[in-house]
Amino acid sequence: MKPEELVSAAELLLAKESPSEGECRAAAHACYYAALHIAAPYVDVNVRDDHDRHKNTRNRMKKGQFVKKPPAQIARLAYYFEDLHRLRITADYDFGVQFGVDEADQALEWMRGALLYSSNS
Repeated sequence: MKPEELVSAAELLLAKESPSEGECRAAAHACYYAALHIAAPYVDVNVRDDHDRHKNTRNRMKKGQFVKKPPAQIARLAYYFEDLHRLRITADYDFGVQFGVDEADQALEWMRGALLYSSNS
């Protein structure tokens, strides 16, 4: 599976006339994991084996600790990565907070920008 497929799944979930809260939460979740898999190679994080993959990717993206020059879209994703993570945490764990189309659309908008690059995998 490629990260682009996760973003496509999020688009399908949000393309409905009135997505449910569960669909909105699933879309934000998918967008974050696409971001994680796209960003990790640029900051030398092995997503499969690094048990601190989320923290390490976030910290390195925030500090701009790239191991290779990222395309402009990845550098821009670094700006939004922490926010994507925050949305994912809310979507996955905070069921007491309303999570709707606005939040899911924001995650999707950030990911569409990141997908303008050619995949390195």
